[in-house]
Amino acid sequence: MKNNLYLSNVHIKQIAFTGNEQTYMRKMHSYCMIYMKQGRGDLSIDQELVSVGSGDSFILTPGMNVMWHSDEDNFVECVAIFFHCAEISRKNEEWVITSPTYPIIVDPSADIRLASNGLFFLCTYEKHNRLKIKQVLGQLLHHIKKKAQMTSFRSMEDVKLYMDKHFTDNLTVSFLASYSGYSITQFSKQFKQAYHITPSSYLTEKRMKLAKQLLFSRVKAKDIAAYLGYTDEYYFSRVFKKVEGVAPSHYMKKKNLNIASVYYGFDDHLSVLGLNPVSSLSYKQRVSKRTINNSQHGILIDSVVPNYMKLKDANPDIILASESFIPTTELDHIAPIMILQQNRNYKEVLVELASIFGREVQAENWIEQFEERKKKVKRILQDTLGVKTVCFIRVGPQGYRMYGETSQMGHLLYKDLELNPSELITGTHREFGLEELNSVLADYIFIMVDSNVEAHQRMKDFRSSLNKKSNLIEAHDLFYQTLGPRGYQYSLEFIYTHLIEQ
Repeated sequence: MKNNLYLSNVHIKQIAFTGNEQTYMRKMHSYCMIYMKQGRGDLSIDQELVSVGSGDSFILTPGMNVMWHSDEDNFVECVAIFFHCAEISRKNEEWVITSPTYPIIVDPSADIRLASNGLFFLCTYEKHNRLKIKQVLGQLLHHIKKKAQMTSFRSMEDVKLYMDKHFTDNLTVSFLASYSGYSITQFSKQFKQAYHITPSSYLTEKRMKLAKQLLFSRVKAKDIAAYLGYTDEYYFSRVFKKVEGVAPSHYMKKKNLNIASVYYGFDDHLSVLGLNPVSSLSYKQRVSKRTINNSQHGILIDSVVPNYMKLKDANPDIILASESFIPTTELDHIAPIMILQQNRNYKEVLVELASIFGREVQAENWIEQFEERKKKVKRILQDTLGVKTVCFIRVGPQGYRMYGETSQMGHLLYKDLELNPSELITGTHREFGLEELNSVLADYIFIMVDSNVEAHQRMKDFRSSLNKKSNLIEAHDLFYQTLGPRGYQYSLEFIYTHLIEQ
C-alpha cells in the first residue's frame, strides 16, 4: 500500500517579537512547521515542556494545546508554515484518508537539517513561489516520517548515560527524544518514570552543579556558560538565578553558604573567614594523643574509612578537598567539589579562600594579629635559645621522618620563628634510620607518634637508641593543627611554652 501525501492551504507567517514574559496559548486547528531563526524559549505541548532555540525546527499537529513562553528581553524570530495535510491510500479497492503523525521536533541529523534550512530559505526569500514551497515541504515531511519509522529505540539508561557524558554540549530535550527514538512526550514521560525527574530538570541540575564548581575556581560566568553548552550568557545567568536564588556573580559571596571540608585544616580556614564549615576531616584516628585545642568543626568525617554520606544531611553548597582527594560516586552526588593545592603555608590557603568568597578583610585582620604575636614570640625564643637547634620528627609504622622548612610544621619552626634546624632538608621531609639517629638529632625534639602498634614499637626503639642528650617534647597532634590558621597559632603558643619551660 502506497501512501500519497496531500497538502493544502499552505501559508507562511514571519513572526518576531521582543517583550517581557511574552506568552501565547492556542489550540492547533492545522499543521504548523516552525523554524527558529533567532532566540530561545519554552514550548509547552499538552503540558509537556520543551526548550527550543536558534536553529531548531518543530511540527505542531491539529488538536495540540500549545503555549509559548520566552524570557524577559529575549528577541525571538521564527518562520511558521501553516498547512492542512492528509495521507491518501488505496486498501482493498477502497480509498483511505488519514491524518499523518510526525515527531514534534524535526530530526537534527545533518541531512534533514539541511533540507529544512533549504525550505525556510525559500519561505524567506521566495515566499511568493507557493508551488515550489509546497513541493519542498511535502518532500521534507515524507523524509521526516520515513526516518522516524526507521529509528530504533534506546533504553532510558542509555539516554541517561549519554546525558551524563555530553551534558556540557548544547543538548535539548528535543534532541534527546530523537536520540531515544521516542516522541518528546513519550520520552519525557518514560524518563521521569525511570528517574523521578524530567529530562530538562536533570540536565539543568548537572549543569548548575558544574557551574558552581567552576565559579569557585574563579572561571568567568561567560566562559562557564559557553562550556556548559549555553549560547547565551544572559540566559545561563537567568537559569542559574532561578535554581540558586542569586546570580552567578553573587553566588560565591552568599552569607549563608554551607561549605563542607574533607581535608585537614580547611574547616579552620573557613571559620576564621566567618564562613560556616559544616564538616571537617577528623585526624583523631591518626594520632596517639590530642592537644586540648579542638579546632575541628561540624560533622567529623573519618579519615581512615570516610563516611561521606553523613554530609548529605548538611546539604553543602560546595565541598573543599585537597589534590590528594580520590573522587567517590557518593560524594559527587552530594555537592560540587573544589580541589585546593595542599602542602602550602596556611596563609596562602587563607588568602586564596578569602579571594574566592569575598572575605579579604577578615583574612587581612587575622594575618595582621598573628604577625604581631609571632614577632614577640620569635624575639623571646631567639634571646632564650641562642644557637640551640630544634627539629620535628614523626614516628610511623614504616620508619622515622624529619620535616623540613617547606612543610607546615617546618615553616612554623624555621621560617616564622626562625629557629635553628639540626639539618637543612630540601623538600618537605626526609626518611632516616636508627643508625643515623644521633647524628641528626637536635637539642629540642618535637616528636609525634602515629596511633598504631608498629609506630609505638618504633618509638620504644627510638628511645633505647638515643645516646645524645636531647629534650624530647611530645607534639601530639600539632602536625595536623598547623594546617589551619587557629591551629597554626595554637601550635606557635605550644612551641613557645614548651621551649621556654625546658
